[in-house]
Amino acid sequence: MNLAIKVRCITYNLNKRSAEIDFHKLIFDQESQNFNQLPDLLVIGFQEIATLHLSFLSLNALTINRLHHLFSRALSIKLSNLKNLDHHSTENLNQTDFYSLISSRTHGGLGLLIYARNHTIKRHIKNIQTSVVSLGLFNLLNNKGAIGIRLTLCPFINHKLESNLETCQQEIITFVNAHLAPNDNAIQARNQNYQTILNRLLFQNHKTHHTIYDSSHLFVMGDLNYRITLTSPNSNGSKSLSIKSLTQFILKAQYSKLVHDHDTLFNQHSSKRVLYGLREGKINFKPTYKYHLGQLDTLVDFNHRLPGWTDRIFFASWSDNQLKENHHLRSTVSHYQSIQDYCHSDHKPVFATFIIPGYATFSKTPKILSNQPLIIPDRWWKIKLWVGNILDKLCGTGILIVILIGFGNFKLGLLILGLGLLWNSLRY
Repeated sequence: MNLAIKVRCITYNLNKRSAEIDFHKLIFDQESQNFNQLPDLLVIGFQEIATLHLSFLSLNALTINRLHHLFSRALSIKLSNLKNLDHHSTENLNQTDFYSLISSRTHGGLGLLIYARNHTIKRHIKNIQTSVVSLGLFNLLNNKGAIGIRLTLCPFINHKLESNLETCQQEIITFVNAHLAPNDNAIQARNQNYQTILNRLLFQNHKTHHTIYDSSHLFVMGDLNYRITLTSPNSNGSKSLSIKSLTQFILKAQYSKLVHDHDTLFNQHSSKRVLYGLREGKINFKPTYKYHLGQLDTLVDFNHRLPGWTDRIFFASWSDNQLKENHHLRSTVSHYQSIQDYCHSDHKPVFATFIIPGYATFSKTPKILSNQPLIIPDRWWKIKLWVGNILDKLCGTGILIVILIGFGNFKLGLLILGLGLLWNSLRY
């Protein structure tokens, strides 16, 4: 296994529009001009992959399969073009050097796909676990939530050592795709959503429960829904921002200052109220929300909805704890960008490429933090998930009935149902 692992994470809120999407521009960096520069892991997290009633009823298998097909098709085309350009790097490679889908999970409107490069990392993946948590009403409904996928790697495994899988040195890579509470002012609700993820997004191993922080490398991505505030949360209101000045900041691409002074996630993270111990690449791209559908670069009227960097990717690694003299072991972000070319959603997709150390000279699995945040694993997490599944089905069925009453139109269905109830009450 290589001494470094290249990971590419992508997050995209599809706004319930998962039709023919061209994933070409999301797959590889421009600098990936030969096979040696390709990512070892490709991870893509979707939010709002289906309408609400389909999400409640968990009828999203066809959608995630279609997204996998579209992503795989774009990946194959990209690899074929790369192979034609890079004759030297591909002389000793065949089709087995491509990628395989190693894990796929949905929960409500969320979907998480992980692809592993066959030639480098796939054979080192010993175990895969998945977990989900609902963050909707009462933290039971799945209209908001999170998916976690946990990979166990044996970096130095080879064919002669396959009998020693249980004793090999292990590293844990955990990916979380989350969709948190909406609305501009719901900052505390989003912070509490993250705490719920810590307490209830658990991976069971025999009688032991592992949290997302029980990892060697942790990646948290998704529509985290934190917005811009016109009154700076960092300055007790002394740096208030008008709509006009906000527009100028964006037109002049002064994103760093805008993030530092007016992004609520930057403030909450800096104050260690959320995403404790994780870090983020520098934001040097336009806000990712909210755009007019079908338009490449037009945000909605700021008087109607303030823009924001709602779509984010955070990470942490055991190597972050290294001393300065071991800085070469620290994980790095080589790219962190959004892509404006996608216009069928009101969000823009965001991607980040990471280089993380692929080995650790420790006697046991290294962890990302020596001092972890307060986590109290919820002993009732499975029961709450079960109750939530029942409530999801009831809500989904109710919404579906209203849609059928309205001949496919939910609002018309509500009107017809309301008039019917009114008429029935007047009869008696």
